[in-house]
Amino acid sequence: MSNQTELAWAAGFFDGEGSTTAGHYRDRNHLQRQITMSVAQIDIIPLLRFKEAVQGGNIIGPYQQKKTQLGRKEQWRWRTAGKDVKVILDKLWPYLCEPKKVQATEALQRYENWVPTKIEWNFDLPE
Repeated sequence: MSNQTELAWAAGFFDGEGSTTAGHYRDRNHLQRQITMSVAQIDIIPLLRFKEAVQGGNIIGPYQQKKTQLGRKEQWRWRTAGKDVKVILDKLWPYLCEPKKVQATEALQRYENWVPTKIEWNFDLPE
């Protein structure tokens, strides 16, 4: 199959199963911005195909579901973060559906407009 065919498949797969998110995490006493793309599946095969199509990201897992979710199977996750998100989105963009384009655009805007700040804690946290 051609690379364009595989990218079209990958975009459709991501439309249905993936997400692009932006947020922050604590790094010592500062909040750091983070943007990620991810897809979770119980079968690793589609994730391997996706990773090959987009030429990036990592597959991690399998992860056991929480004990409160009885009957849930282990999950594998494809994930990428930081500057690689834009590179992969650029490859998928022509084939993504409108809601995923909106989700990605909003995540990129949150990421690009993030201003790191010092955290003012009212209590002591373990290091």
